[in-house]
Amino acid sequence: MAYYKLGEYKNPLRIESFFSSMTVLIRDLWKKELPKEDYVSTSVLQEKIKLILRDRNPTFDEAEFDEEWKKCYPEERCSIVHGKGSKLIDPRTIHEYDKMTNIIGYWNREVIYYYIDNFQNRNKI
Repeated sequence: MAYYKLGEYKNPLRIESFFSSMTVLIRDLWKKELPKEDYVSTSVLQEKIKLILRDRNPTFDEAEFDEEWKKCYPEERCSIVHGKGSKLIDPRTIHEYDKMTNIIGYWNREVIYYYIDNFQNRNKI
């Protein structure tokens, strides 16, 4: 929840904070399925977020998700993590950055709700 809370504040690491939050929750939900219980690969993260969004939203559009993922994960999140910085942290692109963080924030909230729903009933997973 601390990662999620950091993502709620206006800062250049919002995207990284939201992805970190989702990674922690997905690691806890599916730790028995992971090759190493402490490592969530990019492909597993993407697959599980999709699974959650599909489960929680009957009108989930996988193609739209894949398009947003390409913009958000490899282009922004990976750049930030590897010290290249965000291409969107520029006053001229603030609306694009806000749109992207809103999308990732939505994904994060859905993962949190899914986690809460399933934490109470751990045997469902």
